[in-house]
Amino acid sequence: MHMQRFEADDMTSALDKVRAMMGEEAMIVRSRTVQKGGLFGLAKRDRVEVCAALDEPAAEHKNGNGQEDRWEGSSAAAPDQTRHQLQTLNSKLDTLLLGLGVGTVHCPGSEVSGNGNGKALVGEIRHDEQALRRLAAQLPVCGEIDMREKPATVAVIGPTGVGKTTTLLKLAGEFSLRQGKQLTLVTADTFRLGAVEQLKAFAKVFRVGLRIALGPEEMAEAVRELRDQDLILIDTPGGGQRDHVHQSQVEAFLRAAEPTETHLVLTATSRPSVIKECLKVFSALNADRIIFTKLDEAARLHQIFVATLSSGLPISYLGYGQDIPGDLEAATEEKLAEVMLGTDSEEIAST
Repeated sequence: MHMQRFEADDMTSALDKVRAMMGEEAMIVRSRTVQKGGLFGLAKRDRVEVCAALDEPAAEHKNGNGQEDRWEGSSAAAPDQTRHQLQTLNSKLDTLLLGLGVGTVHCPGSEVSGNGNGKALVGEIRHDEQALRRLAAQLPVCGEIDMREKPATVAVIGPTGVGKTTTLLKLAGEFSLRQGKQLTLVTADTFRLGAVEQLKAFAKVFRVGLRIALGPEEMAEAVRELRDQDLILIDTPGGGQRDHVHQSQVEAFLRAAEPTETHLVLTATSRPSVIKECLKVFSALNADRIIFTKLDEAARLHQIFVATLSSGLPISYLGYGQDIPGDLEAATEEKLAEVMLGTDSEEIAST
């Protein structure tokens, strides 16, 4: 890992230097304010010091046959052997779904609990349009952000790679352009320089505010100073669901921000077991609703949605692509049924 230190008059200038020297893949590992200049210690001025790191290309993980193993939760296009692996394991996932403790789904003539045999239930859902609609009816939904409180303070949390920043920009586009709300983006995701640059570019083009919070104190200060806004959208650092340091960082930022809503962003391309693990971890951070992304890249969505039932968390938004604004819809029972029927239609037609 290559590390380098940068110094500038302010954080924006420091990040510009990092980007110019190390590219957008650089990560900010430490930042602080230092005093420099002055004669005999007098007339010193504050400077921002940033330490950035750049990972060396990681070696590809190989399975026992020497083939790249990318199927677990990867949103990248899978190679042929990985697709074959997915196909052979899907039937096993069907059997295991309810064994994960995902609650009860009522189907005609079937009462199967979370500790029962999930194969019959999921198999029936997969081959029955009406069963898919009944599943959609059981999934809790909450729809759009509640704007009755001013400002509505909304945080997005979740593991790396699920599309948190893109989702945040879609929400910003929806409420600033289409609904005419005054809003500011506050990012604590300064560990990925690319995320900061993406937000800066968006804020400039769409003329919305942007604040950078290097720590919980700055997050609390930003929220206090933005009380005149209709909406505050907070981007949090990404990390693995098993990364306890990341969880502590996010928890500190959320405690400082005191959001009115905390949306857990999950990708529909993940395995049900990964969804379950993320729900368990991020529910401890007071996530109170779910946004699903990459629905256009996923198949067999009934498996993913069944895996969320035991959490009891309502689904707020469904994301499809990369268009900003757009490609994000408020969740409804009808929309959930539509996306499940769309991804499972070939299976239903073939039975």
